[in-house]
Amino acid sequence: MPTWMIDGADEKTGKDHSVTVTANSQEEAVKQARAKGVFPSAVKMHTGPTVMQAPPSNVSPTESLPRPSIPSAPNYRMLLVLAWLLTIFGLLCLVIGIAGLFALLLSGHFTTDSDTQIRIGELTISGFITSGMGEGLKAVRDMARNSFRM
Repeated sequence: MPTWMIDGADEKTGKDHSVTVTANSQEEAVKQARAKGVFPSAVKMHTGPTVMQAPPSNVSPTESLPRPSIPSAPNYRMLLVLAWLLTIFGLLCLVIGIAGLFALLLSGHFTTDSDTQIRIGELTISGFITSGMGEGLKAVRDMARNSFRM
């Protein structure tokens, strides 16, 4: 005997209500739904299994699908090498510039030799900028690598 799914409203409250009945025809299913206090709005023959079927016994409920492989992040080796070279060169310029400033101060020619002051100042400033560029490249590399993490 076919099973019918009937959607409708409860005759007393008006709220949505669904019932499943077994009947030979749609008219008989509607009569059974009315007897249960449901005012039918949609009647469908139920074609699926009436009882939930258990999964096959050879499948474990904890078994999961294999995880997709995630590509590894590139290492940007040349960017890192350039960053280290800039940092080392910048720090070297900085040390030489600061040593030159101290040498000028200790020699007493600090106020008279303006050309040397300018050159040593430029060397010191370029050391700051170059080492900062090296550190900036390391930061760019880290940001690029972190964009690959999930």
